[in-house]
Order: sequence, then C-alpha cells, then structure tokens
Amino acid sequence: MRSTSLLMLVALFCCMSCNQPNNKQKENKDSVANPLRVDVIANNEVQHLIDSFVKAYEQRNDAAVNQLIHPDLGLTIIYRPGVADTFTKIETFDFKKPIPAYYAYPEAKSSYNLTFDKLPDYDCATEKWNKVGLYCDTTVRPVQLSQIVAFELEFEPHKYAKEQITEIQKSEKDSYRVILTGENPLVFHLQKYNDNWYVTVLDRAYGGCDA
Repeated sequence: MRSTSLLMLVALFCCMSCNQPNNKQKENKDSVANPLRVDVIANNEVQHLIDSFVKAYEQRNDAAVNQLIHPDLGLTIIYRPGVADTFTKIETFDFKKPIPAYYAYPEAKSSYNLTFDKLPDYDCATEKWNKVGLYCDTTVRPVQLSQIVAFELEFEPHKYAKEQITEIQKSEKDSYRVILTGENPLVFHLQKYNDNWYVTVLDRAYGGCDA
C-alpha cells in the first residue's frame, strides 16, 4: 500500500515538472500571430528588398538605403536610451548621423541566404542566438511600436496624437520583421504600401539585455 502511494506521488511530481514553463525560453511579446502569407514568401520583390537592404547596409551606402525607403513612410529608428525603448522617425538615412548620436551604426556582415522561417531568439544568459542566419517570419507581425507608444502614454498622456497612433497600428498590420544575426544584429521591418514593399523600421534595441 505504501509502495503504491509512493509511486502515485512520484508520478504526480513528474507531471507537475513536465508542465512547468522553461525559464530559458524567451517569450516574444513584441509580435502577434498573423495567418501564413504564402504570397509574401512567393513574392520576389520581398526577397529582393531584403537582400538589397542588407547589401546596402553592409556597404554603408546611404543612397542605396534611401532608395528602399518610401518618402511618405520615412524610416523609424527604435533605440534604447535607458531601460525602455523609444523611437524617432526620420525622412532620410545617413550613416554619419546615427540615432542616437552617441551610438554609431555598427558594421554588419552576411554570408547567409534569406530564410522564411521563425525568427531567431537571443539568449541573454549565453549571449548567443538560438540559430544564425538571415530570417523573415511571415506568420507574425511586429507590434513593438504600439507597445512603446502605450508605455510612453502612461507617463506623457499627450505625447502622441490619435492620428499618429492610428497610423502606427495600421502600418503594423502590413509589416514583417527581418533579423540578420550576429554580434551586432541587423533588425528591420518591411511594410507593404501602395502594392509595393519598403523598409520602414530599423530596430537598434532588439535582443538587448541591458534592461
């Protein structure tokens, strides 16, 4: 009888252990699920845009980068001046004028082919990516800007006009995140606008572990 009770306790303990969340697994809260967009993967324009931006960034070619930015959308730079992320929107990109000014745009090197798959996660404990390469995930869309806005409005209720918030939310519905892993990762967003694709966000805070 005691043996049977002991076995039941062991089995219960095992079940509880299996159901515990893995603390090492990063929960991505800055993206929301989107239906799989086969048309995005099959669209050569998307791959061409990603490859062109990575190449232009590697070569530190301002003119080439700006050709991939629509003047109506501009380029939003996400960065982390302290413990929280914030962003600034610019019309043109200039490697000699980084945002923030004290943080120069680092070099990026890629020998990877683009893969449409789940984005890599950065483990702050090991300071490593769980996989390396150039990735775009078309099953989720980034909502990082909306989260930044919501956080900042708690402290500055009038910082953003309703029109700005609506514009950000609308842009996120047609956006995807791209990650090129590395010591200095290159992270940016693509957005479909007037039936074409453009680079709209450069994320300089993604994967940071200083918060």
